Amino acid sequence: MNKLVFGLGLLALSAPLAAQSPEAVAEAALRAAPVWDGHNDVPIQLRERYGNVIAEFDFEDTSDTGPTDEQGRVMHTDFARLARGHVGAQFWSVYVSNAQTEAEAAVETIEQIDVTKRLVARYPDKLALALSADDVQRALDQGKIASLIGMEGGHSIAGSLAVLRQMYDLGARYMTLTHNKNTAWADSSSVDPQHDGLTDFGKDVVREMQRIGMLVDLSHVSEATMMDALDVARAPVIFSHSGARGVVDHSRNNAWADSATAKAEHDGLTDFGRDVVREMQRIGMLVDLSHTSEATQLDALDIAGAPVIFSHSGAFAIDPHNRNVTDAVLAR
Repeated sequence: MNKLVFGLGLLALSAPLAAQSPEAVAEAALRAAPVWDGHNDVPIQLRERYGNVIAEFDFEDTSDTGPTDEQGRVMHTDFARLARGHVGAQFWSVYVSNAQTEAEAAVETIEQIDVTKRLVARYPDKLALALSADDVQRALDQGKIASLIGMEGGHSIAGSLAVLRQMYDLGARYMTLTHNKNTAWADSSSVDPQHDGLTDFGKDVVREMQRIGMLVDLSHVSEATMMDALDVARAPVIFSHSGARGVVDHSRNNAWADSATAKAEHDGLTDFGRDVVREMQRIGMLVDLSHTSEATQLDALDIAGAPVIFSHSGAFAIDPHNRNVTDAVLAR
């Protein structure tokens, strides 16, 4: 069986969608796969607007919360908008300012974890605390929003791996290594660097996070910090609320294209990458090999039990572009 399917071959698969509006297609996709949002600042809004006293807070509709803000800004999130956006899982950020001491930040972070848990407990029919992938799936099956906790800024652990572990035990499942200031062990993208990336302790932080199962979040960090973290990491990392600087030239958008390609050191797929291919095909998701290296394409073809696609690639022999497919892959 020929395992290669190019982009034009997708026309037959997508033909029924042609008669639908883009909104209808998006609606169907979101019903099938609800949004998993990586970062939401409701907890800090609860702190700043209500002092974390939420007995009278109404999360059903926050469109009238302007009077609770000095500048009259209304909150961006409530159950009505979460439902319209088909949000199925939400990382609630327990961000606190890095203007105070790190010891004070650690205490405030615990307070933010507390108010997040109290918010979830107040709406048991709509929210469910999630500490694992199984918890997320259970919440989705029950029609609830899986509620996870993410820390924003390494200042929240006060330079202590023990505090990091306790934050995990309290429910935090990711930590952004920096916010908009450097820590004593990692450089931020928002200010001049001090460490040229991660210090030795910063690398230990990344290792310990991955050992205990906490996601390493590289939003807000400098390019050097990102590269150091990728050198140390042995599991996937995330960018919870940043994009590509090539698309929007903002200091937080630190996923530069050259950084992404500079780490292509695996000579194809890692063991985890092979597991991704197998799982995609098990659940019926097409494996698209556009933009991947020749070694990755050959590895994927070695293990693929069903056709793969090249959604927007051609033949290298016709157009020698690095996105296009080599003769070695075509021969396979």
